[in-house]
Amino acid sequence: MAARLPVIMIQTPPASLASQHLGESIIGELIGRPGIDLVLIGRLSDLREGATDRLTLESMAGDAAVLDWQSPQAIVAALAELGFHGERAPHADDPSPAPVTPLVRRIYAFDLNRFDRAEALCDALMKLLASRQVRTFGLGSVAEGSTSAANGRPRKVGPGQDAEGKM
Repeated sequence: MAARLPVIMIQTPPASLASQHLGESIIGELIGRPGIDLVLIGRLSDLREGATDRLTLESMAGDAAVLDWQSPQAIVAALAELGFHGERAPHADDPSPAPVTPLVRRIYAFDLNRFDRAEALCDALMKLLASRQVRTFGLGSVAEGSTSAANGRPRKVGPGQDAEGKM
């Protein structure tokens, strides 16, 4: 099964009009991207107990990329205060955190102030998604000649017969 990447974008009002346009462009770029599940959440400091956005966070399980206009440390700390616990995970745009403990939620924190184009952020998220994909490969058929050449379906092999059905 293909991996999916939940992306939580915190709707903190940015400091400038240019940043606001960047935020809108990011949303436009991410909506409908294959493998990306975009969730928009209000400012973390405004989420009260029982608020819809807080319930949305509480319902999320597993790793997530989180986008906000603050440092990765601040993002992870604010999420932890709301009960969304996890460890800050390293990625290409935030390589400094220590490797994450196995079986702990990974939070890939992205400081939107570090990006000047929506495409650059989307590329970073798609690379992160690709790095999380499970690589699989086929081992070929288990028994050579175990399928019928006529229809490609498995052939029944009885006791004492080889893969060709011969005794």
